[in-house]
Amino acid sequence: MFKPNEIVHVQIDPGNTNRTLHAARILEQTDNQITIIFLNSGIYDIIAPPHEVAIFFKDGNKFVRQNAIIDSIIDTSKSRLASCHLQGEVEPAESRECFRAITVLTDLKAHLDNRDLCDILDISASGMAVKSKLVLYQNQKIDIKIEYEGEIYHGPTRIRNIRKMAKGYYRYGMVCCEKRSDKTCLMKGLTQISMNIQREQLKRLAGQH
Repeated sequence: MFKPNEIVHVQIDPGNTNRTLHAARILEQTDNQITIIFLNSGIYDIIAPPHEVAIFFKDGNKFVRQNAIIDSIIDTSKSRLASCHLQGEVEPAESRECFRAITVLTDLKAHLDNRDLCDILDISASGMAVKSKLVLYQNQKIDIKIEYEGEIYHGPTRIRNIRKMAKGYYRYGMVCCEKRSDKTCLMKGLTQISMNIQREQLKRLAGQH
């Protein structure tokens, strides 16, 4: 599951709703046991084994979460390491319910029915929220086009929820409802965009630049 030298992000306090992540490198894995080294050596000072953690990482084209227990800290002549015992099954970490990609700082925009170029507020592998002055309706079907990193993705969405905002704007929550699977389909674009943004957010939360 894990690859040597793979960078993962570890949440030291999984029960805390303020998700703070710390970058670590995988050194080795044997069955359900992995050895990691935190890139910030100060993290070891706040860990007292056995210590529950959550490990976030990329698995194929998805971000996932693996619960674990740090059962020992290993002191070597060069560095300190953490030995972790994996707990339970890998869980998705990128659904809208558990990890939306907030896009306000990315200047990401979408074309709505070729009538409006609007800001995308958040995005996931299955949908998005946009800010627009267009008057739309619950369950209305809207064609979306997004240009991202030289590619154009397009497809139908359906309005799932509506919230009125200031200055005549509306926040529309949309869910993708297409069945195409080619490289320009909206669903593929949403997956790629949300994955890239989440990766940058994970780096930022972990203090990387």
